[in-house]
Amino acid sequence: MLLLVLIILRENHQRTLDVIESVRTDYITSQKTYVTRQVDAVLNQLWYEKNRTEERLRNDIRDRVKQAHTIVESLYYSNQHKPRQEIVELIRQAIDPLRFNDGRGYFFIYTLDGTNVLHPINEDLEGRNLLELQDSKGNYIVRNMLSRIEQNDDGSAFYRWWFVKPGNAEREFEKIGFAKRFSPLNWVIGTGEYIDDVERDTQQRMKEWLEGYRMETNGYFFAVDQHGNNIVRLAKRWSNTSPLMTSTLFNAELKELSLSEAELVSYTSPYWSNAKHDPQKMSYIRRMPDWGWVIGGGVFMAEVEHYIADQITELKAQNVIELTKVLGLCSLLAAILLFLSLILSRYIQRRFKVLHRRIDADFSQLKESKQLLAHQAEHDGFTGLPNRALLEKKILQGIELSRVNQKQLAVMFVDLDNFKKVNDQYGHKIGDALLAGVADRFSHLLRSEDTVARFGGDEFVFCFPLVDGLDHAEYLAERVRHSISGAFSFDGAMITTDCSVGVAMYPSDGDSVDQLISNADIVLYRAKSGHKGKVRFYDERISQQIQYDFLVEDELKQALERSEIEVYYQPQVHPRTGELVSMEALCRWNSQKLGFVSPEKFIALAEQSGLIFALGEYVFRRACLDIKTLQQRGEHVTVSINISPKQVLQRGFVTDVYCIVNELDVDCRLITLEVTENVFMEELDRVKPVFKDLRELGFGISLDDFGTGYSSLSYLNALPITEIKIDRTFVDKMLSSSRSENLVRSIIAIGQSNRILVVAEGVETSEQQIRLHNLGVTRLQGYLFSPPIPFDILQERYFSHQSTDLSDWELEEKVKVP
Repeated sequence: MLLLVLIILRENHQRTLDVIESVRTDYITSQKTYVTRQVDAVLNQLWYEKNRTEERLRNDIRDRVKQAHTIVESLYYSNQHKPRQEIVELIRQAIDPLRFNDGRGYFFIYTLDGTNVLHPINEDLEGRNLLELQDSKGNYIVRNMLSRIEQNDDGSAFYRWWFVKPGNAEREFEKIGFAKRFSPLNWVIGTGEYIDDVERDTQQRMKEWLEGYRMETNGYFFAVDQHGNNIVRLAKRWSNTSPLMTSTLFNAELKELSLSEAELVSYTSPYWSNAKHDPQKMSYIRRMPDWGWVIGGGVFMAEVEHYIADQITELKAQNVIELTKVLGLCSLLAAILLFLSLILSRYIQRRFKVLHRRIDADFSQLKESKQLLAHQAEHDGFTGLPNRALLEKKILQGIELSRVNQKQLAVMFVDLDNFKKVNDQYGHKIGDALLAGVADRFSHLLRSEDTVARFGGDEFVFCFPLVDGLDHAEYLAERVRHSISGAFSFDGAMITTDCSVGVAMYPSDGDSVDQLISNADIVLYRAKSGHKGKVRFYDERISQQIQYDFLVEDELKQALERSEIEVYYQPQVHPRTGELVSMEALCRWNSQKLGFVSPEKFIALAEQSGLIFALGEYVFRRACLDIKTLQQRGEHVTVSINISPKQVLQRGFVTDVYCIVNELDVDCRLITLEVTENVFMEELDRVKPVFKDLRELGFGISLDDFGTGYSSLSYLNALPITEIKIDRTFVDKMLSSSRSENLVRSIIAIGQSNRILVVAEGVETSEQQIRLHNLGVTRLQGYLFSPPIPFDILQERYFSHQSTDLSDWELEEKVKVP
């Protein structure tokens, strides 16, 4: 116990020293961090204000020109009864004296042919045509301004040029200008500002801000130029004591840090305290090279040391109290241990013999438990079959056995078909019993060298070494399938099941355990995606297809981020005149990496992966933007937008689409949401309120591929459908099959009786158009009129009054739609 006390005293002394040093280090570190954050925050604000110089300039001159434009517009329309020359003179007198930005800013006026009407600071330019006026960079100042204005629909534009400043004709400075057309007089009203002047204003504003900036607690802050000269007024507390306030001391600090001028531009200096000049400060500086400023801050070490001394005194006092308690506790513990040792030694002597006998018995039980744990570690606790760990060992052994005997090995991945339905219909107890029964039947198929393992859930994996070839492997796979073809009986319930099998062969399909299992799993996935209850062997084509699907899915995510998905439109026309009355929005993807990807391919993958929500919102927003463009041109055309069943069933779908049309100010009545019949088959009760809300907002609802499902007529009665589309298969066979024509006739009659629009898809011949018109179809859609085309071509062909329609050959060359 004495030795323990000595050790405690020694450790306590060392721990006290460590704590004191830790307190000192932590506090100094916290002060460094605080100063660093304060200086970096100031520098970041300076950089932010500098980088916003051009943005602020643009906003200012644009607002100024709009104000001048309003003045001109007011003068013009209020004096229209006067002669043109008198109006012009009134405007000149109003605009000429206007100044802003401390008198630097003024307004100029040009005609659209480049003739100067007003130039307040250079009257010699007035009345001259300045289209050929160039700056020092060779830019045509007036010509570029008029060209940019002509290109923009709103008649305004920003532009740049180089020009001398008043009073400094020897050097040109870059200016940014903004001009806006005043159509009644064929004028352009504009102004400009030197970037250099605006940045100087920004510097002055930031100097004023820096003068009011203060650091908390014991910190100080300063801002100087590269020579140590103050650029702002200093806080009284340290203005006469800082070592950085003179050029000599400031440069000395940089020299002691071994920093050259070039290094300082991109280098953040470390902390230092200069013992030669002032050992009581710890400073941190950053440089802003574009303005030649140096920003810095620091703390007074005297205050830091005072705080640390108080902390150390308190720590030492607390340590003495704790040490006294420990020594008293050790003394008490020594007495208690002495007493207990006398009692326990006698008790242990009696118990030792009893424990010796028990140890012998425990060793026997431990051996049995070890064997049981070894078995459980490699076997499935429910079916008793090997688990995945033992399966991998067996496959490795099988590969070696097959290689030595120059045979093949088959790994078969087996998945029970519709096992979830068994659990749903009979309960998990019967489902578990079915798994145990299947495992039992599988076990009876094995030879001595074969293995079957439960891989997880309702999945099993067979390993068949010493296989003679594909025929032999196929025979074994069919035995696996037929082994569970008979019915299972559990608690009076007769259950039948089947399985799908994916097979990978060694060495042709892989020479490692992971590769064989993975390939068998891949081919099983393909087998179940086609027809269940089949045996399918792995081949390279399947692997490539799977890899391609994965690649398409990955690229689709990036395609949405890069806006590679385009929205094409296929017109819907009047059946008699052929005039466009509506159109359907269709998405197309021409990938940078994959080339053109079929919509059927990437939409199906989007449905499976969950990307359909992002894709659907993307297409809907793009279509709404195009509708808004047409609205602004005075064109009001209905657009059908395809909606995925998953989108319809997504919580908040109605709110999402309404927010988009409300944000873009698009009329809901111009949008028809087109859905396929499979959205209704199992979720009709959930779909009803969604469509009811959409109709109340004004959206149209179109039922695509009408007549191909099982309950099309019942949907018309249950849902607020506004449009039905005749499937292209009926239209294609209509002229050659009386049954198809009767179906088309019936669908049209249903639409007419329910006051529902009827659209025929896939119209490719004039005969089909004539027949459908005679039958009373409302709209026609198909390649006879146009393939799906980009929005710009749609505008050019159907909504341009300044150019003739493109020929079919020109359209095909420009669109290139597969």
